Formats: sequence, C-alpha cells, structure tokens
Amino acid sequence: MFQIAKEISDRAVFWVGVKSYAFLYAMGVQFGILARLTWWEYSWDIMEPVTYFVTYGTAMVAYSRSLITGQVSLITDHCSLSVSSNFSADSGDQFFFSLRLC
Repeated sequence: MFQIAKEISDRAVFWVGVKSYAFLYAMGVQFGILARLTWWEYSWDIMEPVTYFVTYGTAMVAYSRSLITGQVSLITDHCSLSVSSNFSADSGDQFFFSLRLC
C-alpha cells in the first residue's frame, strides 16, 4: 500500500514540475514577443500601454485566483495544492489517507 502511494506521489510531484516549467516557458515566450514588438517592430511609445495592460491583466488573474480559493498565492501553497490534486486524481478508486507531500 505504501509503495503504491509513493509511486502515485512521485508521479504527482513530477507533473507539478512539468506544469511549473511549462508555465515558465510560457512566460519566456510572452517576454520574447513583447521584447520583439518593443525593440524591433514598434517603439516604446506604442508598446508601453500594451505592456501595462498585459501586466495589469496578469495581476487581475492572480488576484481573482486568491479571491476564489480564499488563500494567498504562495509558491509553497501552490505546490502542495497541485501535488495533492494530482495525487487524488491519480489514485482513482484507491483510498489513501491525506498525506503532506510538500
């Protein structure tokens, strides 16, 4: 039973890492697109409002997530929430007691 729980938790931690790196990649792509538009295609006078709205939109999404979940968005809370969510999804019909994974 403990071996199965360890395999499921290892898989959950792996997928949290994959999602974290995918999010980092998406942020890098966003930075690259905005940098390209700012320094090659358009000038800063045109791109300043665009970057303002992108930043403000990101802040609104983060704030709405904290309002919906009722908790402050910290990376450790996100890690434990994601791991426990992936753990419960992977365990399926098997019953395990709640484990603190992060």
